[in-house]
Amino acid sequence: MQSSCQDSDPYYPRFQTFTKEELLLVKSKLEYCQALYEMEMRRKETLERKTQFYLSLVTLFLSALLLKLDFFTSLQSTINQHSNMSGLISLIRISTFALSIATLVSLTGVLQAVRLQNYRTPSLMPLTDRLFKPDSLYINELIFLRDIAAMYSLAVEYNCERNAEKTKWIKVASWGILSLIFSFAVLMCGIAYSLFY
Repeated sequence: MQSSCQDSDPYYPRFQTFTKEELLLVKSKLEYCQALYEMEMRRKETLERKTQFYLSLVTLFLSALLLKLDFFTSLQSTINQHSNMSGLISLIRISTFALSIATLVSLTGVLQAVRLQNYRTPSLMPLTDRLFKPDSLYINELIFLRDIAAMYSLAVEYNCERNAEKTKWIKVASWGILSLIFSFAVLMCGIAYSLFY
């Protein structure tokens, strides 16, 4: 005899009796959703390793600058000594400004990527109520497997969105790091030029 909850759900009457083919189809859906879930979790781990690498690069760069605070003093003295070379001074100032912006962008991208941590797991919570209460909807294997597959599919969709957002911020960080390296190289070229002329 069906419960009132099952009467209100169009899926349950159909699954009161089920064929072997229906069960195989639901098992196939579950396996597919599990494979997609594992793929998204591996993607998450790859993105987190990349985020840690970028964070290490930015931290290393900032640490090197903070440990060499006399760099800024020498930069200021270079600007003061070559005040008659407006092109060189403009190049040094623009590259210093670009370096600051690139550092800020890369750090923001990395920190935003690190911030995205809440991923979803497939769960039938509250477990005891869902599985073992007398009025449980899981009256046969097909209904049970179908709901687990649905939980996996919801987790996959949510985690895919989180990974896409994390990927976006990692791209921002990588462009920031490339800009940081380029700006620093231009700044060093300007300083080296000023030392010889």
